[in-house]
Formats: sequence, C-alpha cells, structure tokens
Amino acid sequence: MHSESGNKRGVHRRSRAVAFAVLLLVGVAALVYFVWPGSLAKPASNSTGGAASTPGGTAAVGAAAALTPRNPAHVAAWNAGQGGATLAAIWSSLGMVLMTHSVGQFTQMRQECKSLALNVKTASMQLPIPDVAMQNQYEEAQASLAAGAAKCQASISSHLEGGNITAIHTNGTLLNTAMSELYIGTRELSSATGKIKKPLRPGPSR
Repeated sequence: MHSESGNKRGVHRRSRAVAFAVLLLVGVAALVYFVWPGSLAKPASNSTGGAASTPGGTAAVGAAAALTPRNPAHVAAWNAGQGGATLAAIWSSLGMVLMTHSVGQFTQMRQECKSLALNVKTASMQLPIPDVAMQNQYEEAQASLAAGAAKCQASISSHLEGGNITAIHTNGTLLNTAMSELYIGTRELSSATGKIKKPLRPGPSR
C-alpha cells in the first residue's frame, strides 16, 4: 500500500504514458461520437495504409476499426433513445476516470469509477444495439469496463488520521490492473460505437 504522495512518485509516474495514450483515444472517440460526422470531412488512414471511413476515425490512434452498422437507421433510432443517452454517460464517466488518474486525484477517481460502474450496469439492462456484431462488441466493452471500474474502486481507500486529515491510500498493483482493463474497454467501446451517428436535429420551420 502507498500513500497518495508516494503513489505520485511511483504508480502515477510508471503508468503516466499509458494514461495519456488512453486519454487521447477517449478524446478522439468522444469527438467521433458527439460531433456529427459531416464535420469530419477527411478520412483517416488506418494502420495498413488504407483509408478509414469518415464517421469513425478511431484507427488514427491505433484503436480497432469501428464496426459499421448494417442498418444505420435502426442503430440511429436506438442511439436517439435511452441506449444512446447511457452510452454518452459511459463515455463521459470513462473520460473523467482517466483524467483524474492522470493528475493523481484518487479520491475523485474512486467516485468516477463508481459512476462508470453504475452507467455500465444501466447499459447492460437496456435494449441492445439493433446490430448483432456491434452489440456483441458493446457487451465485451461493458465487461472490461465493469471489471476495471470495480478494481479501481477496490484499489483506492481512505481513512482519517490525526487532526481530521484524510489520508488516501492506493494499491499500486491493483490500480495498474484496473487501468489496463479500462484501456481494453475503451478500445472495445470505440470499436463497438465509433460509427454510431448522432441524429440530426430538425431545423427551424420556415
């Protein structure tokens, strides 16, 4: 077990490169998810030199290629409902977990991991994505993220010391395992949902 200051010199320093790589992946995937693909006019090149399709430029950061919906209209309808709202919540809480880890804010990180776990649980009880391949990958992402979020919470603890000072402790090995599973889950989530388009909002009537 390590104190928070000791962890910043140890676990935080050793895992910083991985954390920033994951943050980059999350940032790009979130951009793909929240921004209408029409603003991403240029295709990204994938690792084999081919051009990746415009909506899901995740291959540009080394992630698995995003799956293409077999029926975009059905998937877009799912995304416009509770399924899409929960997916957005997962991306948001995942991003917060990774950011708080990167700056060593472990108390907040534990809370964000709890939020991530709750969002993933909610997703598991909702209607599936109406695309078998995408849903299968989404379920794999949920499993990885749930495991990572659980280990994240277990790896961080706190207690009061003299003078009502809260001491934060982390289990470095368990936290590193949690981050690895969250990284895997991020890649799987990007692959499953990177090409889901946000529905267009109707323009003002004339």
